[in-house]
Amino acid sequence: MGIITSIRKRGGLLITLIGLAVAGFVIMDVVQNRNMSNSVTNVGQVDGKTLDFNEMRTMEEILYQGSDADEFSKREYIWNYFLENTIITESSEKVGLKVGKQELLDMEFGVNLSPIMLQRYGNPQTGQIDMAQLQNVKDQIQKGTLPANMVSFWSIQEKEIIKGRLEEKLTNLFAKAIYTPTWQAELIIQDQTKPINSLYVKVPATYIGDTEVKLTDADFQKYIDNHKSVYTNSIENRIISTVNFAVTVSKADSMAANQQITDKLESFKAATNDSSYITANNGTISDVYMKTAQLDEPLKKVVSGLSVGDTYGPYYIGTTVKAAKLLGKSAVADSVEARHILISAKTPQEFEAANKKIDSVQLAIKSGQAKFADVAKALSTDSGSAARGGNLGYSPQGKMVKPFNDAMFINSSIGQLKKVQTQFGVHLIEITGKKTLGDANGYKLAYISTELLPSEATQNIFLASVEKFMAGISSVEQLNAKLQKNPGLSLQKSFAVNAAGFALQSVPSGQGSRDIIKWAFDPKTKVGQIASTPFAIQEVGKYHVSQYVIPVLTAIIPEGVGTVASLKSELTQMVMVEKKVEMLAEKAKASTTLEAMAQQFSSKVDTLKSVIFVTGYAQGIGNEPNVVANIFSLPMNSVSKVIKGRNGIFMVKPYETLTPPNVPSVVDAKRFYSSTMKQQLNGRLVEALKNNAEIEDNRSSIY
Repeated sequence: MGIITSIRKRGGLLITLIGLAVAGFVIMDVVQNRNMSNSVTNVGQVDGKTLDFNEMRTMEEILYQGSDADEFSKREYIWNYFLENTIITESSEKVGLKVGKQELLDMEFGVNLSPIMLQRYGNPQTGQIDMAQLQNVKDQIQKGTLPANMVSFWSIQEKEIIKGRLEEKLTNLFAKAIYTPTWQAELIIQDQTKPINSLYVKVPATYIGDTEVKLTDADFQKYIDNHKSVYTNSIENRIISTVNFAVTVSKADSMAANQQITDKLESFKAATNDSSYITANNGTISDVYMKTAQLDEPLKKVVSGLSVGDTYGPYYIGTTVKAAKLLGKSAVADSVEARHILISAKTPQEFEAANKKIDSVQLAIKSGQAKFADVAKALSTDSGSAARGGNLGYSPQGKMVKPFNDAMFINSSIGQLKKVQTQFGVHLIEITGKKTLGDANGYKLAYISTELLPSEATQNIFLASVEKFMAGISSVEQLNAKLQKNPGLSLQKSFAVNAAGFALQSVPSGQGSRDIIKWAFDPKTKVGQIASTPFAIQEVGKYHVSQYVIPVLTAIIPEGVGTVASLKSELTQMVMVEKKVEMLAEKAKASTTLEAMAQQFSSKVDTLKSVIFVTGYAQGIGNEPNVVANIFSLPMNSVSKVIKGRNGIFMVKPYETLTPPNVPSVVDAKRFYSSTMKQQLNGRLVEALKNNAEIEDNRSSIY
């Protein structure tokens, strides 16, 4: 999140809190909700409660300060938060569910941290939470010394945590009511534990060629009527197709980027403070000594011949021009085996005590008064490795936090004892083994780079080219004709979008996609219409055009059950298969045995092994519930009528019921299926509540 600037280095996490001062706790109690009655900026309503655009923008600024996410993704999160929070709060109040102050504190700073806290403050590599940092925040809240803006951020975060906890409580409330009765468990056991072997004949839909099938609107309407739940929309959607023209760098752009790096090489080499130079020039320094195989391809061939302080470049890696400076060479193993003793610490006083204890332990081990493994088992607070005498096994470089990694890999030898301090506490490390494959040399490097970007002149050249392509095109037929003459281009269909959408399959999410969707939903835009001018697309965080896009409104899918006109292109293949199955079933009417059907269609009689009723699936034919249902409904050794399947026609003859070796008890079955149903409840409860809520979405008319 924007308020939290995270600096991660190989497992370490430093949380820097920016901004903000507050008095009192819980913070949420301090911040009052804004008035959301302004209808001019009414983003939407949920059960009579309004979200105002100014409130949305304020929340966006607080939560996402410094974030490079596109504004529409941010607003989508805020809209969904408002929607779900309103519904969950309302439902919780009706049944008396609440989150107490102490409960909230425990989820923010205690042992039962909220998933939100784990996500925002956890180390992505180790999953560890820096509790010292959170304790510091808590202390500042209680003392009223938390920096300036943090009150607003923490207030919103507390509401997010409460929303999540109330959702969990509501879900658990419903889950407690789930029960599998004995009779149902017995039926499930019977369905799952009595598989059947069956003979069958299949005639695939492909037996009939596409040219033999004439589809009518009645065929499409029949398919839609049979699948109304799938093709019913709560709001209007539209399908947009696009022709995309990628904007690439020119030779002149490449030469300019190359020169930009070349101009810095002398100062890069002369720099005496590499960290400061890299910071000033937006470069990077490798945290570890890299083996040759880990380096950029151009560096692999030359790095062994460089002296410390030498630079190499410019060279190209994808769309980046780089230069490297060798900062150091060292013999580095591919992996190191070590064991450690950890004394955990969080406060300065605890670190002081931990250092003294590790010093005493190191002295005792060196003098032979104690054995490393025994001390690790007795004292180490890393319970996982302590049980193994502190043994961590072999680790590749970069797996541990940086101080620990450096102690293992840099200037280390087998049998050596090293004391090192990390955010987890103070460690005593013993190197117990090393593995090196091939060249042992490792290289520490600094890099400067610049991205290869199309200049404004290049963008204008591409724009002129696209405009020339569009000249004279006024229909989809004309567009397709021109595309056939340009093999590198095609008309790409996106998924259906609603009026508030901001992402297309063929265009990156952001303002460009949003502008195309707004054009498509303009009342003046008709199906089959092509935009009169191309849309310029910029990727989030970039300030150049990455592509020009020509959109076409392909279909309008109205609210309610979809129409034949709006769904025809999407359904053609499925309706074609269904029609072929009907035609095959008509042809097969005279067949009364498997052999007769196989002979009629040049097919064969085959076997389905161990078919289970509840899955609707059988090895060899795939997901065919009608076929499976017939197998289980027929008397043994009797032949079915012709069965219309999803991908062809079938005839079956069950001939053997199997008895599996292991049949679960009714008690186990009841426990398993109740547990399964409870797991399926997660996430679905809120969606069900949304379906019953009165929701007014005005986003498309505001942004």
